[in-house]
Amino acid sequence: GITYNAGGSGITLLQVRDSVILRGVTVKTAASGSGETGVNVVSGAAGVVIDGCTALSLAAGIELSGGATTIKKSSITSNSRVGIQANSASGNHMIADNLISSNAVGIEVTNGSITILRNTIQGSTFDGLRIKSGGAVIMKVNDLRSNDTGLTFDIGGIGTGTLFRWNNVTGNTSKNADVITTGTLDAQYNWWGSTDLGVVNGSIKSSLSTAIDF
Repeated sequence: GITYNAGGSGITLLQVRDSVILRGVTVKTAASGSGETGVNVVSGAAGVVIDGCTALSLAAGIELSGGATTIKKSSITSNSRVGIQANSASGNHMIADNLISSNAVGIEVTNGSITILRNTIQGSTFDGLRIKSGGAVIMKVNDLRSNDTGLTFDIGGIGTGTLFRWNNVTGNTSKNADVITTGTLDAQYNWWGSTDLGVVNGSIKSSLSTAIDF
């Protein structure tokens, strides 16, 4: 593969459509957290596939500000601000089968709709998953472990179609989930590390008028 040492910003993709596949590329900086963004898919780009890549020791590993992008089978580690950030209203992104480890925040969704599937998200200084988008956020079969907080929802209301199912949420230091919003979060069929309902309730914090259906 190709290794790109980013002193500032790394690879920026803009005004590209459907046929761009970034495969086997490593973007990193020599000093942990000293760079900017490893891969930035900006407004005007859509249909990009990031496959089998590594984003290491940057400020942000991958940022999604454009149209639908797929990130799969990649390693996003040791980034000082965020592993993956999705902030595009025109999203419908897919993040699947990645190792997202030892970042400040594993994945942060601030806008748009997204599917987060079969990822290992571990060792985050703050949140494994941080959801601040009112779009449809589908999270299935992820392993959220050894973060400070496994899952944080911090939005005005839970988006229609949002789903959190079949995830393993265990061993997170402060809490497994922190839900600060209104509405009902569909969080059925997850493993919270115990069959004791009192223990599960103790690992989940909700505020405002939130109901967590688990």
